Amino acid sequence: MRAKTDKKSDATAFNAKITVKTADRENAVAPVVAVLLILAVLMTIISLYSAIYVPALKEQSEIEHLAGVEEAFLRFSSDIESAILTKSEGTVTRNVELGGGSVVLSPLKSGGIMEVKNETPTWTYKIYKDGYAAQENLIAQSLLVNFSYEAVGNFWMDNGYLWDYGIVSLKTPYSSATPIQYTTYEAAADDIKANGGIFRSMFDLDYLSNVVFEKDGEGKLTGNTYLNCSEIIITAVTFEKGASDYTSGSGHATLKMDSKMEYQTISTGDLVITMNPDLFPPVNTDNLPNSAGDVLEYNIGKELDNLRNQGFANIGTFTYDPDHVFRVHFNAPVKVTVRNLILTISV
Repeated sequence: MRAKTDKKSDATAFNAKITVKTADRENAVAPVVAVLLILAVLMTIISLYSAIYVPALKEQSEIEHLAGVEEAFLRFSSDIESAILTKSEGTVTRNVELGGGSVVLSPLKSGGIMEVKNETPTWTYKIYKDGYAAQENLIAQSLLVNFSYEAVGNFWMDNGYLWDYGIVSLKTPYSSATPIQYTTYEAAADDIKANGGIFRSMFDLDYLSNVVFEKDGEGKLTGNTYLNCSEIIITAVTFEKGASDYTSGSGHATLKMDSKMEYQTISTGDLVITMNPDLFPPVNTDNLPNSAGDVLEYNIGKELDNLRNQGFANIGTFTYDPDHVFRVHFNAPVKVTVRNLILTISV
């Protein structure tokens, strides 16, 4: 005979099975919920970081980047001044990071433009032989260049930097260029006039002499002697824009200066040195071109006065006219050696 089934026990067992299955489901869902909560917290943190901290961090990164550009310009300016002063040959480079602003979780960088230009006035003085303003008689000239950095899409301020007339200037979107080492351009111009800047050594003149024993018409020595100038050595400094004069992007660029000395020797009966009239505006204001012109004109005049004061018998007249032109006439052709220091600036 079949035993009777305990319905209550069967119900209890069934409920226990349901409870076990529910617990299994809950145990399986709990890690998923925990992961979702963690992801939600992380996304909240990342959102707060991106919204609040990233802009400030990118601005700080840009400030540091622009400070590096400024330092590179100042150091390169010192390199140029040193090359002019020592008349040294060689190559000097300074690395410049074009873009900045990369931070954790936001690697996007700004960009920049580096460019070398030769804007007006492109020259300061020219030296001619046996005549004036004839291109075929040009034996040396001093040209100028400038170079600049311009920020593109900066995360702080679109600041830029300019090197011109030996002065490094800061350019901002809200004001005109301001010299970094001086309070104003008037102060920079005054310093160039007082100390010369890069222009104090952009023209040098030296000479060699020999003693001549005077002879009479029959070729006999008279006992008298006099000095002749046997050679004049002129050192001129000029700038050139290199073949690579423009670069842009967000990577690294290089400011480069190649300095090289070139020589030529001629025999001439005249020397003419003419200054660029654009350096001397009608109103004598304290600006960089005028200061550069004053320094160069003074130095050239001083060197020529020193030559005249030697009393060489074969050197005739020295003249200077209001058009800022110096002329030296020789009684007989004189050997002139021109040393031309060429500073090629490229990026």
